[in-house]
Amino acid sequence: MKWERESIEDPEKMGGTFCPQDLATGLIRMLECRLCRKLMKPPIIQCKSGHSICRTCDLQLGLDPCPICRQKKTDVRNLLAEEMCQKILYPCMNTGCSESFMLIDMLHHEPNCKFRMFDCPINNLCLWKGMVCNILKHAETAHGTNVWHEDSCRTTGNDFSESFVETSLVSSLGELFIWNCEFSLENRKFSGALKYIGPKENASKFTYTFKLSKNENNQAVKMKNVVLSENESFGDVFRKMNNCITLDYNTLLRRFMNGTRLNYKLCVKICS
Repeated sequence: MKWERESIEDPEKMGGTFCPQDLATGLIRMLECRLCRKLMKPPIIQCKSGHSICRTCDLQLGLDPCPICRQKKTDVRNLLAEEMCQKILYPCMNTGCSESFMLIDMLHHEPNCKFRMFDCPINNLCLWKGMVCNILKHAETAHGTNVWHEDSCRTTGNDFSESFVETSLVSSLGELFIWNCEFSLENRKFSGALKYIGPKENASKFTYTFKLSKNENNQAVKMKNVVLSENESFGDVFRKMNNCITLDYNTLLRRFMNGTRLNYKLCVKICS
């Protein structure tokens, strides 16, 4: 006997019509976290009954049981849900942005979105938050002495009798940068680095020079370095003494001191 496969192209034979929009809406609803109602993203963990919540809510619950069925949570990932995450559009979470992207593209968009919110880059205790276009205005209003424009000659705000850390906002070439320098009394080292505020890939477009000079003996020291990207840590860079300015106080730095302070100049350039 010869069997013939029945055609299912006619939606009436399936008991209804197929609507791609309904399917997409259904997927989005299935991927909503039952607690915060936000779309879940991998990794998605499930409880013993198969309920899943987003990673943020899962971490907040700690060792508490599943809030839906009270069953014990597991470390088992919901691979089907994670696969479904790759098939839908995610709205940008930055307030004011109306764009949506596939998850793989969202990983690039959100850090570079013009509506992204930044913390104050100068003072960790400052409660200000705002978009990148408002950072300079905030810094000039609230932290005026810590804002530099273009090529600047600066003097350390601290003397070298104790360890210190200084952070300033640098406005140059129409872009914003963070200059961070520190002195360790323990190892007698002065370190400094410049970080770009904005898309990671743009940081490589810039370099900067750090110059020490003293008029009375016409001596000068000039060092050139790369600009760090926003996700790089000043602390890590200083510890590894990589892509930063590192000067020994005893052998070099004190020869350029102006009393108990240090005068220096920063100059940001576009890579040729």
